[in-house]
Amino acid sequence: MPLLTVGIPIYNCEDFIQETLQNVFNELKTLEDPVEIVLCDNASTDNTQQKILAAIQQIKPEIQTLNLPIDLGKGHVLKFFPNATNLGMDKNVFNCIKNATGKFVHIHSADDYYMQGGLKRLVECIKTHPDGTVICLSNAYLNTFNNQLIYCNATDDEDAHCKNLNEFITHEQLKLLCLSNAVLRREDILRLKSVQAGFGLVWMHLYLTQQILQQDSTGYCFGFNHPVMVVRFGNQGWVKKGAIAYFYRALCIYNDLRQKGLTKPQFNKLKKHFLNGVINPQTQKSDRFFFNVVYALKYFPFYWPNIRQWLKFSGQLIFAPKQDFFHGMNNN
Repeated sequence: MPLLTVGIPIYNCEDFIQETLQNVFNELKTLEDPVEIVLCDNASTDNTQQKILAAIQQIKPEIQTLNLPIDLGKGHVLKFFPNATNLGMDKNVFNCIKNATGKFVHIHSADDYYMQGGLKRLVECIKTHPDGTVICLSNAYLNTFNNQLIYCNATDDEDAHCKNLNEFITHEQLKLLCLSNAVLRREDILRLKSVQAGFGLVWMHLYLTQQILQQDSTGYCFGFNHPVMVVRFGNQGWVKKGAIAYFYRALCIYNDLRQKGLTKPQFNKLKKHFLNGVINPQTQKSDRFFFNVVYALKYFPFYWPNIRQWLKFSGQLIFAPKQDFFHGMNNN
């Protein structure tokens, strides 16, 4: 059993997947421990499979098909699983976990990539803390409009071994909103009886994390001070479809952590960070008026008892002109 599976859910990602795999292959060269790569293609209709094969042929020219496990050398193996039909994002994320054999599964977005040495840092973390439940990676952002890296403004955020849920949430700082920051222990996920409830949330990795975390869970959070991943920011289609609804679902998943033993002060700290740092009603609103009205009402319990703040949020969500999702984004 490998220590780690890099599980990549794929759908119509011909623009990025070859570069992503080349990055993973380069990172594998720094490792002594074997790593498994699992690709689950959600019935792509573009040239994704051809791009995958092209990336593999750069290091294994003799490979002509994706049908069989591919030996990448030094014990590293790549496996390709095509879905006959599009199962939706959440089921495809879970497919990566089901088809993996590693002790931990890194749910790696098809358009993100490791910082130099990032994969080695992750493997060393697993070897040092093998009994952890969840490992939370950190990231910088790549502005896809101008190819500039954006580093999170948290230079004092260091790597931390977390001995319980409260410590984990303190250091997680909403990093798990990024798909590529989730590394989960596979056996914990397969024991769950409520996996299907996560289908359709569009936050499957966040839902699974919430389900397996317990008060006595141990985990590890990498700090923003030395990011492990680079997350592409700007190419996501969902941000233009009324992202306020997607983030509401994420906030509800975080809210469910209170049933896992999260203290009220700790949740309030997380909620405040979420509402102030993540929610921007003018960039995340829908073009549909009544859609925005509905979600203004849905967010009310999370703003209570700060009515003034909720009224400001609701006014912007319902009446203010919509701004581009990346309006005001700083580049470093």
